Amino acid sequence: MKRGFLNKPNTKPPGRHAALADSDNARAGEKVSTSNVAPKAFATGSKLGNVGPAAGKVPSKLDSRPVVIPRTTKPAPEVPLSGNIRGIVGTRLDMRIASLPLTGHPKTLCLLFPGAKEGIDALPGFPAPLPTISPLDLPYYTGRNPRIVAGNRGVYAKVDFEPGDNILFDRPLLLFPAAMPDTRVQNQAEEFLKTMVGHLDPMTREMFYTLHNCKSNDPKSVRGIVDTNALGIGGLPGSYTGAYAVVGGIVSRLNHSCLPNAEYKWDLLSLALYVRAVRPIKKDEQICISYCDLLQPRAQRRKELQLKYSFKCDCPSCSLPDDKSAQSDARRKDLLKSRRGLTDTKDFLGIYETQLEKWVADPSIPENFLLTRSEDCLLMMEFEGVYDEGVWFMHAEILAKVLCALEKRTDAVFLAEKAAAMSKAFTGKDGGWGKVAEAPEKTAWWGRRKRLAAK
Repeated sequence: MKRGFLNKPNTKPPGRHAALADSDNARAGEKVSTSNVAPKAFATGSKLGNVGPAAGKVPSKLDSRPVVIPRTTKPAPEVPLSGNIRGIVGTRLDMRIASLPLTGHPKTLCLLFPGAKEGIDALPGFPAPLPTISPLDLPYYTGRNPRIVAGNRGVYAKVDFEPGDNILFDRPLLLFPAAMPDTRVQNQAEEFLKTMVGHLDPMTREMFYTLHNCKSNDPKSVRGIVDTNALGIGGLPGSYTGAYAVVGGIVSRLNHSCLPNAEYKWDLLSLALYVRAVRPIKKDEQICISYCDLLQPRAQRRKELQLKYSFKCDCPSCSLPDDKSAQSDARRKDLLKSRRGLTDTKDFLGIYETQLEKWVADPSIPENFLLTRSEDCLLMMEFEGVYDEGVWFMHAEILAKVLCALEKRTDAVFLAEKAAAMSKAFTGKDGGWGKVAEAPEKTAWWGRRKRLAAK
């Protein structure tokens, strides 16, 4: 029997708005919260690109190797957008401005602590080449949607995208510590950043100064532009254990939505940011990422965005009537509990594995005992238009094992196709889910519940 996530008609989250008002305030370009199309729930059999065969297609028997359902790993801590470059009182000022042996444009200028440049240079595979694409063939455009009068400045799709599709890649203009050294006399961050911008080539420097500045009335304020547009990328090799941040020429122009249609990820080997679709995007739809923790309630999200980026969020989620917004907040709170359980509870995944083993071995436990919980969580994310990477793949793993144990091939293939697309969106690779979609009966979980129940 199919239900919920595995059998959705063309439904949409209740109360979604298809359009929203413009805002005068913005983070980069004219940063505003926006998404012109409400998230669409996936229907069984929907197009996911070339990931796995159609449901029900019998795979080739030439390859007899077993298929492994990908294991969920505890997610790394979230790397927040910088908002403001913090100061560290008493830190030694022994950073250096450096460039790395990169091909293509722009040449990223880096401000690094000792050991970072050497550590990056020593990485196997560094520097990885960027994809080659003609400017005329770029699948996106920046500026305003020509079909919308007085539309928002941002980044728009030139073509349709499916979940997992690459939208753009962007080598940053600047890379620097997210926390800058301070002295007790004056803040040194501005001087460091001004020096870096002064070392950029003229074309790259001009690109930097066209980025929006919500922190200062001076459009040439380097610190204001950096604080408005910086993206956190986590740590780098070397003795410094803090996080770094970057400013991109394209990625920093992406606007915010509390139901984003894209996700950005940092790739150290190519020293670039990659943006991929997390849900279907239509031609001329604006491409949006998130600037805040999407699982927080609307009031908290709006407060953070106003504080960091000086705009009131009017995305479809934040524009809901109060009663619908309260329902949305409740769903996001449930998802936040799942995330905290995954990240904070010791051996949280092991607990679920134990429950799976008990369910398989005990026919008295209802078939839908674990299926319902995981399917509802995935459906909740679809309805909210919010995809928490760790929570999504934890429940996808559980659901895949349950479906395989019950020999529900069509549902298992659909789930694995969706998981392959989502894995591409977050990592650039299908994570092994494509093989599950091709041959779920080759997994170790295939038929386990039925076999034990028959004994």
